[in-house]
Amino acid sequence: MRVLLLQLFHEAHAFTPQLVGVDDFRRRHFVSGDAARQQLARGSNWMAGALATLDDAGAQVHLGLCTACLPGGSVREADYASLSAAWLDAVDTACREHGSFDAVLLLLHGALAVVGQADPEAELVQAVRTRVGPRPVIGVALDFHCNIGPGLVQAADVVVAGRAYPHVDVAERGARLVRLVMHRLGHEAARSARRTRHVRLPLVVPMNRMQTVDGPFAELAAKARALEIELGLDDLAIVGGFPYADHDRACASVLASGPQQACQQAVRALAGLAWRLRRELLRPQPDARLLRDWLNEPGSGTLVVADCGDNPGAGGLGRDGTLLAEVLRSTRRFAAGIHIDPRTVALARQAGVDGEIGFELRRAGPGPDDQALLGVWTARVVRVGSFVYRNSGPMMTGETLDGGLGCVLYIEGGRGASGHVLVASERIQPYDTQAFLSQQVALDGLDVILLKSSAHFRAAYAPCATWQPGPAIRVADGGGWASPDLRRYIGVLPATDGSAGRTRAVLPFHLLDDSRWSDLIEDEPDMQ
Repeated sequence: MRVLLLQLFHEAHAFTPQLVGVDDFRRRHFVSGDAARQQLARGSNWMAGALATLDDAGAQVHLGLCTACLPGGSVREADYASLSAAWLDAVDTACREHGSFDAVLLLLHGALAVVGQADPEAELVQAVRTRVGPRPVIGVALDFHCNIGPGLVQAADVVVAGRAYPHVDVAERGARLVRLVMHRLGHEAARSARRTRHVRLPLVVPMNRMQTVDGPFAELAAKARALEIELGLDDLAIVGGFPYADHDRACASVLASGPQQACQQAVRALAGLAWRLRRELLRPQPDARLLRDWLNEPGSGTLVVADCGDNPGAGGLGRDGTLLAEVLRSTRRFAAGIHIDPRTVALARQAGVDGEIGFELRRAGPGPDDQALLGVWTARVVRVGSFVYRNSGPMMTGETLDGGLGCVLYIEGGRGASGHVLVASERIQPYDTQAFLSQQVALDGLDVILLKSSAHFRAAYAPCATWQPGPAIRVADGGGWASPDLRRYIGVLPATDGSAGRTRAVLPFHLLDDSRWSDLIEDEPDMQ
């Protein structure tokens, strides 16, 4: 079996002002061939799972261009033209040098956004199909936060998405994709009879409500696993989608592979459960005012608080200080991170270890108070240096995170608060406790650990959460660019290309009744 494998991975917030370009992809990885295998075939990622399964099957694997960018804004039009050209050139070169392939595997994200383009990932898959012809089986892997267009599913034979948030299942899902592709190779009739079907659910779920550790989306994920077995499906996934997009693909949806009737039965069952859970899925997120109450609660142990509104993994800038300011005004011992602020890092570098600087906190999010000053605290510089570490926990195991030059500050607040703040120059999310431990910041004996994340932190930080009475893990919205309050992005923001403001093109999901909900699902092409 001859297999061509490529990757192009980016989750793009269509409204954040921070656009990305080719350099952002090169900064993470931009490799092919043996270099791609050496760099990516380790840990618990899509590539590692796919390659291990292909190697076990004795496949001849050619690795084309594999590149990824940390979550951020839309890709600039000119940069994407260069990036996509290089990616498709790698397909052409592989076909020219190695002949035809039995299968083509494309590791994508599903929430790529490009200035001036409607559905770039669908166009990529269609372009690959045009280049390789109808014979090879095309398998596509997508992130749990994928926004899927019909062109992508139509051009592929098998589409598999992640089913867990935090994304602790991606190696397993990469292996599943390979096994389904190999099955299609051995059973030609299955390519059409058991193709992947995609149905949108008329529901935009805030990121923090998508986590599958517990709660309503965990119930949906468990139901999908049970239905897959009960109905004899090849694969079934309910995915959260990525809500920060200006099109109506930005919603929860179902990917089902198997016989048509069984796929439709599974979709109806999941849609019915989602309708019953809709109020919990859309429940508003606590804000800074409630965090203030949490910080004054009597109790003991460590409270882990996530600022989902400034999550760099969802397009937040990582520099909103709303929740950190509340912690600094409290009486708690704390550790906080990762705050993204190159200016503060430069000041710390100039002051040196044991020097003091003024640490400014400002708002950083949509709205008229963007950049408003929240306060200035005197901070002692504890450490300055490279902010690079490798994850050791269950989320993105083994992956290296690079925050550029960074520093650790020690701050004592006015009411007795004291603790360390991690500051980096480049946007990274503290997926793993190694974010703190690598910078010699201990997490034992603290009252509060404040993180900029929506759900990925749960995989590694749950053992740190010991606050009694519970819950010991809580999520709050500081109001940054990753705020789960999606009303912030409707009709009030300038387009990323500098033109006049635009209105977010979404269906009025929260205004539906039971009958209209069912009609929208039944009207989907794969339910006909």
